[in-house]
Amino acid sequence: MRSSRGRRLRFAGLCLVVVTCHVSSGSQESLPELFSGLKNPDIEARNRASQAVLSYTVNWIQQDPATMRKAFPAILAALDDDNADVRLQASAFFSGLGRFRKHDGHAILGTVELELIKRFDDPHPRVRRNLMAAIASLGPAPAYMSQAIEAFEKHLNDPDFPARGMAVLGLARVAPDSASAVDAIVSLIDRTSDPETRRGLIQMLSGAKPRHPTIIRKLIEQLEYDSALLRKTTVRVLGEIGPPAAEALPKLYEIALDPSTPQELRQGAKSAIKSIGNVKQPDGGGAKQ
Repeated sequence: MRSSRGRRLRFAGLCLVVVTCHVSSGSQESLPELFSGLKNPDIEARNRASQAVLSYTVNWIQQDPATMRKAFPAILAALDDDNADVRLQASAFFSGLGRFRKHDGHAILGTVELELIKRFDDPHPRVRRNLMAAIASLGPAPAYMSQAIEAFEKHLNDPDFPARGMAVLGLARVAPDSASAVDAIVSLIDRTSDPETRRGLIQMLSGAKPRHPTIIRKLIEQLEYDSALLRKTTVRVLGEIGPPAAEALPKLYEIALDPSTPQELRQGAKSAIKSIGNVKQPDGGGAKQ
């Protein structure tokens, strides 16, 4: 089981707050007051409030579903606050839930999932990312599939690049077999001309491990580009996808066996081939049967 300290450190990264805090129980009644403290004009008071909210959040994520749901009214109210810091801290509750409660996240959120999707348009980019991450982390959910697809597709044009990447991850996880979602992902990759930006989108797909043949073929296309980093990232993602990426094997063998290819990329291709599960194993001189 992951240690309490480990959870705190990882979740602090999600909140983008660097603090050392102790887990406290807190109560639903105290949560609005904690959020209010984030608006205090005194910076030290705001920092104390931020630490307290983070401590409350870490403890909250470990509670039983019924206890977690009791806090929803206060958190949702904070998501509609005029203060961006309040909304950011509130959104971190749900991004943490999505990350650490994947096994029962849908059951905990229930109808609140639609409320989160409605708030994808928040003016603060980090709030948008947190809310999209919460929904993306939980994977497919037929009850709100159409609303999620529409919202994620909209944010493929988000002015914030990390938010666009989160929208890619969201579509690939929430609607892995949707033709609309797949077409939208492929279209975004195609119109992203900068290799580094395109690599970032491909990297986001690794968290979804897409299985759709159209996306697999689009990944294979990336292996033709000159960018070494783009090719390296794509090879790694194909390996992480595993057997569903079998269509990539011919190209991966070509890379693994080409002496003009950088050694690091060749090794990456060999690892990907092994992960995909083909019985052939390339060496320096040819493929063994």
